[in-house]
Amino acid sequence: MPEGRTITEEETLDGRVDAAIEDVRAEMNTLQRPDGHWVFELEADATIPAEYILLRHFLAESEADLDRELEG
Repeated sequence: MPEGRTITEEETLDGRVDAAIEDVRAEMNTLQRPDGHWVFELEADATIPAEYILLRHFLAESEADLDRELEG
């Protein structure tokens, strides 16, 4: 940086964002499996079970007991 030049607030924020991204990237690399994938618990709202019930219905694979269990 040239002498006498001050760092702007935007440059400071950009640096903090870049540092945060690098921290997350480094952490994700420690969690990555040797073959390149990650394993995490899937947390879902009601959308995923609802879409699954709809898919099974359209594929004519619907089972009333399973559908009721997924709805609950």
